[in-house]
Amino acid sequence: MCKNILHNRFHQQMNLFINIILPCAFSLTIALWFILKLRKRIRVQKQIINEKNKVINKQSDEILAIHNIYITQKQEALEKLSGGIIHDFNNILYGIMSFTRLAIDETDKKNVIYSYLKHIEKGHKQATTLMNQTASFNKQDNLDQTVSVEVQGVILKLKDQLTESLPVNITLNYDLDFKCKPIEINPDHLPLIIKHIFSNSIHAIGDSVGEIKISLAETILTNEETEVLQLPVSSKYAKLTIEDKGRGITTEDLDKIYDPYFSTNARSKGLGLSITRGMILTNDGAITINSDEQTNTRVSIYFPINES
Repeated sequence: MCKNILHNRFHQQMNLFINIILPCAFSLTIALWFILKLRKRIRVQKQIINEKNKVINKQSDEILAIHNIYITQKQEALEKLSGGIIHDFNNILYGIMSFTRLAIDETDKKNVIYSYLKHIEKGHKQATTLMNQTASFNKQDNLDQTVSVEVQGVILKLKDQLTESLPVNITLNYDLDFKCKPIEINPDHLPLIIKHIFSNSIHAIGDSVGEIKISLAETILTNEETEVLQLPVSSKYAKLTIEDKGRGITTEDLDKIYDPYFSTNARSKGLGLSITRGMILTNDGAITINSDEQTNTRVSIYFPINES
């Protein structure tokens, strides 16, 4: 009797194992196998996506680097051309001014010719200023005139000038890091750079109600970023940003903004951003421009921090 009971229990347990436990275990094993395969496939897909992203980023950086090299080569050609023109033109100006001053010394102040000569003298000074600005194309000019300059200090000195030139429809805001360390730059260049970009922002806003924001901060760049921007290696950089909430720049125009005499402002007759970029490059800096055609333009300028 006891043997029969044990025998029946054994058969029940075997039936339970064969009919329920074994199929469940098999199903769990299959499910686990599929999960492991799926995880492996997901991991492989992630690796493929990451590799593709790396390739895309590398290609984007290469395209940007090639574009920067192209712009730099054009700039260097213009530097050589402008250097020759400046030299010859300065010789002409020197002759004009020398004889004009001799004529002024020999002319009575009450004579109407005296006022004409003073107008010539004034025109000579304006032409000399223009030539000095154009000389910024030449990287060999004024390299030994760099000094340690606090960017925030220069901005504060320009504050009254910038406010006076501001139309009533535009507001000007600042976000300056007053602890930003100084940079090495020609002291005559930085005010010109700021005023020129600021003037462009005013023209971009036009008669609309708008805002211009000037920001300054220390920033750290990766090796890839410094390579793309063609900046000298430094632990930190001063980043000066001038942003306007005005009419942006089209994608087509962005490729031409550094060309001399190109401007999106029909009334502009100057050398445009090319002279500004020339001054920035002369002082081991870099410039980037990001623009939304409909809403705003952000100009960012980078200079290595002077750690000494």
